[in-house]
Amino acid sequence: MNFDGLDPGMGEYAPALHGSLEPGMEPSMDPRLNPVLLQGVELNPDGFTVAVPESVHMMEGMFSELHSVHAEVGVPVTATHFDLQEELLWMGNHRGHGMSFFGPTMGRYSSFQSMETGVLFLSKSNLKCQTRGGLVMFDYLMEEGADMHSLLMTGNNAMLMGGLQNYVLEFDLNTVQQTQRYSPGVAIMRQYNRFLFCGNISGKVSLCDLRTFKLEHEFDAFSSSLSDFDVHGNLLAACWFSSRGMNELACDRFLMVFDLRMMRTVTPLQVHVDPLFLCFIPTYTSRLAIISQTGQCQFCEPTGLANLADVFHVNTVGQLLMSFDVSSSKQALVFGDSGGGVHLWSDAPEVSYNGYSQETEFALPCLVDSLPQLDWIHDLLPLSLIPMPFTSSEPLLSDWVTTQATPSPRRAPPVDPEILHTMKTVGFVGYAPNPHTRPRDQVPYKIKEVELDFDNYNQGVPESPIGRDEEPHIYMVPKKYRKVTIKYSKLGLEDFDFKHYNRTLFAGLEPHIPNAYCNCMIQVLYFLEPIRCLVQNHLCQKEFCLACELGFLFHMLDLSRGDPCLASNFLRAFRTIPEASALCLILADSDEQTGKARLGRLIQSWNRFILTQLHQETQEQEGPQAYRGASSSVLGSSGESVIGRKFGCEVENSSLCRCGKETVPTAFFPSFRFENEIISKISLFLKQGPPEWHTIGPASSRLGEGLAGGGVTHQQWYLFNDFLIEPIDKAEAAQFDVNWKLPAILYYAKRNYHSKYDLRIKNPIEASVLLTEASLARKQRKSHATFIPLMVSEMPQAGDLVGLDAEFVTLNQEEAELRSDVPFIDDYISTQEQVVDYLTQYSGIKPGDLDAKISSKHLTTLKSTYLKLRFLIDTGVRFVGHGLQKDFRVINLLVLKDQVVDTVYLFHMPRKKMISLHFLAWYFLDLNIQGENHDSIEDARTALALYRKYLELSCGGAIDEVRKVLKGLYEKGRKLDWKVPDCDTGDGQGSPKIFPSVKGL
Repeated sequence: MNFDGLDPGMGEYAPALHGSLEPGMEPSMDPRLNPVLLQGVELNPDGFTVAVPESVHMMEGMFSELHSVHAEVGVPVTATHFDLQEELLWMGNHRGHGMSFFGPTMGRYSSFQSMETGVLFLSKSNLKCQTRGGLVMFDYLMEEGADMHSLLMTGNNAMLMGGLQNYVLEFDLNTVQQTQRYSPGVAIMRQYNRFLFCGNISGKVSLCDLRTFKLEHEFDAFSSSLSDFDVHGNLLAACWFSSRGMNELACDRFLMVFDLRMMRTVTPLQVHVDPLFLCFIPTYTSRLAIISQTGQCQFCEPTGLANLADVFHVNTVGQLLMSFDVSSSKQALVFGDSGGGVHLWSDAPEVSYNGYSQETEFALPCLVDSLPQLDWIHDLLPLSLIPMPFTSSEPLLSDWVTTQATPSPRRAPPVDPEILHTMKTVGFVGYAPNPHTRPRDQVPYKIKEVELDFDNYNQGVPESPIGRDEEPHIYMVPKKYRKVTIKYSKLGLEDFDFKHYNRTLFAGLEPHIPNAYCNCMIQVLYFLEPIRCLVQNHLCQKEFCLACELGFLFHMLDLSRGDPCLASNFLRAFRTIPEASALCLILADSDEQTGKARLGRLIQSWNRFILTQLHQETQEQEGPQAYRGASSSVLGSSGESVIGRKFGCEVENSSLCRCGKETVPTAFFPSFRFENEIISKISLFLKQGPPEWHTIGPASSRLGEGLAGGGVTHQQWYLFNDFLIEPIDKAEAAQFDVNWKLPAILYYAKRNYHSKYDLRIKNPIEASVLLTEASLARKQRKSHATFIPLMVSEMPQAGDLVGLDAEFVTLNQEEAELRSDVPFIDDYISTQEQVVDYLTQYSGIKPGDLDAKISSKHLTTLKSTYLKLRFLIDTGVRFVGHGLQKDFRVINLLVLKDQVVDTVYLFHMPRKKMISLHFLAWYFLDLNIQGENHDSIEDARTALALYRKYLELSCGGAIDEVRKVLKGLYEKGRKLDWKVPDCDTGDGQGSPKIFPSVKGL
């Protein structure tokens, strides 16, 4: 019986619900209905009446929601527990706030802050005991490296604490001291009779002696990580995570049930929800409550079949369940969700949390002094005690004369510049979309004093770098500091003049991709030479490694001579890091465009994240590596960290991941500290404002100190604003206007870092990347091979011609193919993202070609193909293809112009149409390509053949002959409307030819 439809008030219904019925529709009793269900229902000819009693009678044993409250909106409830002594329900949230509720009505009893991160409160690093009113009794700090997650009371004054560390602590509450330490570590603990049941994240459940912690038996029936388990009677039930491929874990809907008498499994129990929590609720039978994170709850017998009708739903309003507990009386359930909600469920309207509860002590009511009673009989009673309006018509002493008072109307605030910019006018009425920059129907009470000359408001409006008019803000921001965007035309980026914004040899970064706010910090890291050398010498096997992608990006910045680069591959890898999503570092496109993101704090968080991530990735000790480079020469000893040595002292915290391997994340703090006198002197300003902003530094430091040899350098300061780079004065660089220019991150370089670090860059990409590589596709066979891998003796040399053609599918999925007369690379990039359109007509890629489960192609990762192309570029080969500029841009590679031979420009006349490869092959080579499908091998071969044809035409320096041929080409194209005839021959020299297919070896 499900009571989800009832109002939580359980008594606030109207006495009856009335509705009129049409003639001939008189109600009648259905004899098949259970008479119990018809209690309180009256039928009459005028309509129907459903009488709801004052107290709702719940069927015993069936749970439904009784009450729900929100402790702190938006703050996840991480722990819930029923008080074992009084009728109190306790909860703790993610911010370390503890709160208690009294009885089934959930009236607030107490609320207090318990700890930095959450009666007994356990956090990762400390145990705090507080009274039920909130007074602290003791606060015990764990040793360094502890990561506590579970607490179990084993007696009146003894308890066990476990977590992700490799040990369990026994704690005495009387002495507030650790008494024993057991190994190994335990993440989940349950006690039943004289045994202790311990579960770890690797999927094992151990049965130990409660007194000695000696292992008695171990259940190892889980292939992956354990989620939760519970014990009752002779049964142990557990839920776990199963692997779904590609290192993904999901809740398994089969519960493992063990018989503790025979120490073996019984028939697994299949449920209809994704189990994250479970608990036995022994009343008349040993029922199991299975809870999913999305709010579904199912009750079933552990040895029976799960019924879909026994599934209920907790009304979490889209939030996820974070905690769950059952009262000692088994009459109440409590759920805590990620939105701060606490939901109380019960099988009766009057519920008791414990069998015998102590009386709860409440605070004394607040005593408010009542107003004095006036004695009207007393002659000396002052009349001023009687409040009454002033009715005299005579002027008051405080009244001002009219000549001294001037009306001061409230000035209207200036209209938002974004509204004026998007406003359209029809007649005398202007309308614009709401930018949502201020609350609805609200204006500030006091308008800031802004000196604006309204007569000249629209005069002298500065222009942005793209030449588009902008409305001025209250504080004018110089043009070079504003956000720059690329103005696209019909030709895309080809006619956009980047040199107008950057006349230096430094490379900028393009801002039109998601999460481009990282560009500024990428430039900062690039100019930190030890970090630049570290990542460029680093190479590992991980598909998405930020250190590798940062090294590839820095290599492009080294090669570029003023042309902007694109950080697309780095940002693609950045979006796959779970920690980046957890820290809210990945922005949606709407947040960047509307300006909702708080970029100052976001950049600071990104800086902490990238340093920690680079430290972990450059220090990971991997197994057999496919790519062996010179990274070890820069790192020094295996225990040292370039990131750690560069940014100061290290604080190490040991933790345990799901795979069971121990990792050591490191937090970094600057080693320099200001003296207290300097800080006090700086902070003692009685009134702080924009004119009082000063550049503060220690007395011994000077801005712009030399990197070697001491002294002050005379190097030029530069402003990097995406692809806009301009030289600026030192005074401008050190001047901060608090109205629009505030620093988010400041880096200080040590004077002698050149002598402390090996700043040599050794290319870690070796020729082994071109050798035979296993395909990710499960069904790929030798008979399907479309290329012949190179041998060690066949490695290309500088100046060799290599045909290249790359095809892409939307969105952001690439398939890059590189081949010569005999293809030696034919890589299909495997993707886990959804492909919107395969563009088979143009790309030749069919649905399933990029799926590792069903593809017969040679599938590999984008990083693997990228390394092959980088090796060929570093070797000095010359790439021949048609429209290679776009291909290299999408692959995110920078190739020098003398290494690229693009047939689209070889057969092109100035200010004329770019000719397709299909038409060029028909006209010059009598080849009919790209017939039914697009074949990249065919295109690469055709490009090589066209280049050889061009060499024949231009042999001997006959430029006039080439121009004559190109004129004939354009004349023929205009006659045919640039369409290849179906039956006509290419240039009157026979039938069109088709390349033979390549046989795999």
